[in-house]
Amino acid sequence: MVGDISSLTSVLLRFAHIAFGILWLGNLYFFALVNAPFQKELDDVTKAKINPALLLRGLYWAKRASLYTMIFGWALFGHKYGSQGLLREGAGLSNRAVWILAGGLLGTVMWFNVWFLMYPRYKTVLMGLAKGEPHAQAATLMASASQVSNFNFYASGPLLFAMIVPNNFPGLSRVAMVLAVVIGCGFWFGLGRRALKFKPLA
Repeated sequence: MVGDISSLTSVLLRFAHIAFGILWLGNLYFFALVNAPFQKELDDVTKAKINPALLLRGLYWAKRASLYTMIFGWALFGHKYGSQGLLREGAGLSNRAVWILAGGLLGTVMWFNVWFLMYPRYKTVLMGLAKGEPHAQAATLMASASQVSNFNFYASGPLLFAMIVPNNFPGLSRVAMVLAVVIGCGFWFGLGRRALKFKPLA
């Protein structure tokens, strides 16, 4: 294996992509399924005391993990689909390339959301709380950041499905992408609803 540089490169890139992806999505699911319902049970004084230290730490890891997930993901795509000839099939893109590109583009949109929409808004609000100087537009900033976070949460379902298909079922019809979006978003919607109803002390 060590002598096969191409395979070794593929393994290392895939490992890095998956490891950082787990860290990124793990934080995303924490915010959506654990933190969001929990915040509804806190008063303003408690939020000001615990949220800056807790949530800024989570955002720190989510921001960096999203970047490295994207970088290693596109590097893996270039290595596998470029150098190994998996990109094209006949005169057009191969079916597996279409699936992985759909997942990659969706993941890139999610990364953009983290870096340029969610993180700046959350940080502005949380830093204001930490300094005892709540931002005047805190409610608006939190609402817009929450909407983007919800998009990423639901998009992660189709994203994961699209990433799994090429290496496990490369012949799956492109029409099935619609079904993947419906099932993926539906399943994650169910998780979100269950998180809101869950009563840990009941």
